[in-house]
Parts: sequence; C-alpha cells; structure tokens
Amino acid sequence: MKNNKSRTLLVFLLLLNMVSCCKESYENININANNIQVKNTYHFRNIGDAITVNQQGYRIKCFLSDNIVQEIFAFNEVKASLNYCEDNFIGLKKDIANFYISCDQDIWNTLAGTPLDNNNIRIYENKFSDDSQNKKLTIQEWLDFINNEDQLITFEWFIEFNGPIISTEYLKFLLLFELVDGTEYLTGTESVKFE
Repeated sequence: MKNNKSRTLLVFLLLLNMVSCCKESYENININANNIQVKNTYHFRNIGDAITVNQQGYRIKCFLSDNIVQEIFAFNEVKASLNYCEDNFIGLKKDIANFYISCDQDIWNTLAGTPLDNNNIRIYENKFSDDSQNKKLTIQEWLDFINNEDQLITFEWFIEFNGPIISTEYLKFLLLFELVDGTEYLTGTESVKFE
C-alpha cells in the first residue's frame, strides 16, 4: 500500500513539474505574403542570373525571408528547451485568394505578362531524393494547404512546369499573390534560358 502511494505521489510530482515548466504563451508568427521569396534552381541548387539550363531540372524555389526563418528557429528552440506545451500559430497572416505565374516573354501561346495556364504548373516540397515520390500539387491544392496550415514550421516549395517551354530568349517569371483583402504581392525570378 505504501509503495502505491509513493508511486502516485511520484507521478503527481512529475506531472506538476511538467506543467510548471511549460511556457504559458508565445507570440504567434504571422507570415505575410511579402515574406515569400523566390529563386531559380537547377536540380534543387540555387543558380545565378542569366544561366542556361535544361528545363527538366529547372524549378522555381519559394522560401521564407531570413527574419521569418529566424523567428521560427527561435520558437523551436524555446519549445524544445522549455518543454513548451502549446502549439502557437505559425502561418499566413492573410489567406492567399489567387496565385498566378506569368512570364516576361510569350510562351505556351500566352502573351508576355499574362497568367500562364495553371494546368501546366505543379508545386511540391522536395522530401524525397527520388523526385517521382514527391507529391505534386496543383496551384489550388497548394493554396488550400498553406491557407489552412497553422504550423508552417518549414516553408520551401518548388514550382515546376509540366509543358515544354520553347523559347530562345532569357525568361523571367513573375509570381502574383492576391490576398483575400484585395492586396497584391508581386515577386519575380532572375532570368533563365532553356536549352
């Protein structure tokens, strides 16, 4: 009987210690659309401006600005060191209503500056070394995911073009984020040419 009371007391003290070590609150991390940056990559490695690559290995990388990455890293450090019990919101401050990609040259029978056909565009995380295992999302599926995610601990997405792009020109891609409140954020890649 005495042994059971000791165990119960020990379990109670451990639970009390766990609760007392938990930080009660931490600020949410609200990611604005203008915190999303883009970079040209070839086989998932960053490339510079005015580089010629094979389209099959080309991807546009979307990632978060350094200040947001540092906030998320600091949050993860606090969470790990204090047995942080609460899952705070780490996500988009405002949902993205629409997302368009255009090119500064005519491609796919689409005039320069006009949104490209979303059916030829897929977005995914590079989780597997075998690219065929990565789940490719349509733009709408990607928007549904990131708009509803409240724990975007990592944010590194790759955009690929499924249709062949025939052009002898250097191309720049523009990404337009239309937010639910009507504001827009426009960002773009450096130039790239496909061989």
